[in-house]
Amino acid sequence: MAEYVTIDLSKKQVDFDHPHHNEKNGKDYLRVLAPDSSVFFYPKESLKQNEEDPNRVYFMRPVGTEITLRYSERVEGVPDSAPKEEKYRNTEKTVKIEDLYEMYKANSEAYKAKRQEQNSMYTKMSVPEDWTRKFNAKNGVEYVSVSLPVKEQEGGANYYEFIVASEHFKVDEKKMGHFSFPVKQKDNPDADYLVTLKRSVKVAEGVYENVEKQISSSQLKEAVEAAKNVPEKLKIAVSEKLLRSFHSKDGNDLYSVSVPVYSDTQNKEEKEAVFYQIVVPAWQIKKEDNGYGTIKTYLSLPDSNDFVFQAKHGVNMRMK
Repeated sequence: MAEYVTIDLSKKQVDFDHPHHNEKNGKDYLRVLAPDSSVFFYPKESLKQNEEDPNRVYFMRPVGTEITLRYSERVEGVPDSAPKEEKYRNTEKTVKIEDLYEMYKANSEAYKAKRQEQNSMYTKMSVPEDWTRKFNAKNGVEYVSVSLPVKEQEGGANYYEFIVASEHFKVDEKKMGHFSFPVKQKDNPDADYLVTLKRSVKVAEGVYENVEKQISSSQLKEAVEAAKNVPEKLKIAVSEKLLRSFHSKDGNDLYSVSVPVYSDTQNKEEKEAVFYQIVVPAWQIKKEDNGYGTIKTYLSLPDSNDFVFQAKHGVNMRMK
């Protein structure tokens, strides 16, 4: 019984759109990409669909079957304006199908090794899509702004934002956005790649300035995972009187939330409080219909002692 060799191919390796018709035998042949920048032509009718993967096809031939590989090499010194037959030198090489199988195998292993090396050079992470907003820069390029709480050295946490190019931010069916940053700097492989985070700080009544913080991409991933792993969020009803929406210098949508704080010795019946302000991204403020024709506003915050948010002193007000 003859021994057969199976060649498994991605459909991207086969040109289905431009079949070559052979007048002698009446068959259509498809151009197939092979290793070492070569191609060969194979009968369309002999390519079989992979039943387990709709994106792959295969063919089988007995050991010893010969396949002709065609190579096209650019001739040095010939200008681009020259005819195609002058610019390229065409050669052929005949290989046995078992050797072609080994060539594909070696090519696949080299590709996997290269991908693993590239992956090790990047820190991959993901965030819920509702942590983000899209915007266009002055040059028209679209970006994604990601907001998350980051713990500070003094033990508290503040909301920061950082920017990812929209083309590098892929959202899956679970509404999770996936992206990555380099592990090391391109021009200095010994130095960590730094991601710039920004947050708005109140410096005067109605005046906010951006504060920047730089952390490595691995530290950013730790912050992302910490924020994602908070078991649940506090949903706090707030009055519209305690909210003020504004834009940071970079155009990010933010809210200043006035938080009433009572001292331990204060007579609560006087209902006086000192107000502090915290700044949160707009997506932390939700407006919901309670089903009775009225809209309630809620502030969503992580329900964890690991996140103690920094608040800035506001003005004295009397609760109404």
